[in-house]
Amino acid sequence: MNLRRTLAASALGVAMCGAASAAVIDFDTSNGIGVINGQDIYSIMSADGSVSATVSTIVNPSGNTTVARAYATVDGAGNPRGGRDPDIEPTYVVVDTLGPLVDPINNVLVVDETPDDRNNSSNEVDDNRSGGVITFDFTAMDVLFSGVTFIDDGTLVVSGSLDGKAVFSSIIDNGRTENALQRLALGTSARVDQLTFDFGRNSGAIDNVMVSAVPLPAGVALLMTGLAALGFARRRKTT
Repeated sequence: MNLRRTLAASALGVAMCGAASAAVIDFDTSNGIGVINGQDIYSIMSADGSVSATVSTIVNPSGNTTVARAYATVDGAGNPRGGRDPDIEPTYVVVDTLGPLVDPINNVLVVDETPDDRNNSSNEVDDNRSGGVITFDFTAMDVLFSGVTFIDDGTLVVSGSLDGKAVFSSIIDNGRTENALQRLALGTSARVDQLTFDFGRNSGAIDNVMVSAVPLPAGVALLMTGLAALGFARRRKTT
């Protein structure tokens, strides 16, 4: 872990020097604050606030910059919302072998098509039919990535890197099944500081990004505590 991430991680709290804390980025809440349908996502936090990431998005095949947006799949009563993309709304066809779907799917994250869709004058969120790439950069600390949910037909390539070096790459293939849902579960968590979700030339959505914050070693945490105390003492002396 480089010094930048070490210092940023210490600011999040020395209390994380024990076991890695499991978290999920579900696009329903970010650090306890509700995410609304159509919200532009340039940064996101897990529901418990333990993991944060900046989010950047490009459109395939041009590589032009766009934005990822939250898409509400259900209404307030839990029924399919009837938005512009019924193929990413329930009822889902679960195509993995991980058992019944337990966690509800509410908001999902899509590559936004709206700037390129001249028929969408209302600016309603819409997943990009030509695909794109969503990138999560975990700038505060490294994370342990263990899984993600992919919704829609087609394929999703999930890749992770650490300090610019590739760590893993996995393909989720939902074939041509509309409203397909498949969960990727890595057998062993991968330590990364960047995740990419490449939809290729297909539309689709992701949800429930499973990550755990990599805690500071106890010695580093104690050092950061000492430095913080020293800085506070100097501040008091100068005032």
